Order: sequence, then structure tokens, then C-alpha cells
Amino acid sequence: MAGVQIRPLADGVRLEWRLPVEQLRQACKDSFAQQTTVDIWSPACSPPLAGLTWQLQVQCAQQDGGTVVGLYVGPCQLAAGVWYKCRCTAAWGGVKRSSRGTPAASLRGWDNFLALAPMAEGGWVDAVWAAEGQPTSGEMLLRLHVHSVG
Repeated sequence: MAGVQIRPLADGVRLEWRLPVEQLRQACKDSFAQQTTVDIWSPACSPPLAGLTWQLQVQCAQQDGGTVVGLYVGPCQLAAGVWYKCRCTAAWGGVKRSSRGTPAASLRGWDNFLALAPMAEGGWVDAVWAAEGQPTSGEMLLRLHVHSVG
């Protein structure tokens, strides 16, 4: 599958996704124009760890007068009423965040690993994006490392 690498590791599993900047830019502009949320899902899930496979989701949503981009992590398929605790790390460019706990405890069911300032002016501003240390062309590398699930 183009743009995705899946790696089982001694201490968990890793999913790497190369997201084209232009795809994200268009999703942000569409979100702004339609005043709705636009989601982009990683095209593959990780190998199973403790019976769950993992996926990344990038979300463009309207908030505070502009488009806000979030990076979410969660299981690909989860039966209703199943709760889990996991320890994972997500990285997007130079931004890296670790989580411990229960991502499913949040209202939307997934933990937001990235919350950037709102981008007005049509939903995408190269200068704002670059100020966050993100590329404005080519591809962005998103990484998920699920260390443990309990």
C-alpha cells in the first residue's frame, strides 16, 4: 500500500504513514468552505497487539474562526463496550507526544495527539503551518508506536 509502512517491533507495533501535504491542504480548504469536519484515515492498520489493530486519523475541523488540524490514534475495529488502556507515542514531523491511559475514555473515542492553532483565510495558511514546523509541500511522515495494550 503506497505511503504506509507497518512494522512489528519487540516492544509493540509501529505504523508509518506518508500523507501528501496537498491532500491535507485540500481537506482543510473543504472543511472551511463547507463548515464541516473532514477526516483523512491512514490507508492501513497496524499489526495486532493484544488483539487490537491501530490506525491514525487526521481531522480538519472548524473551531475559533478557522480550521484546526488534529491527529487521532485509535483501534481500527473495537466492539461496543470494550475498554482498553494503551501506552503509545504519535509523531508528526517534529511534534511528538506520548499517551498513557484510555484513549477510548474521551468523548469522540480517540485521543488527539496534535492540536494546532486555527487557520483562517480559506482554511489553510502556509505560514501558520510552517511555523508549526510542518512542511508546506511534498509529504509528511506520521508515525504511531503502540508500546503496550492492557
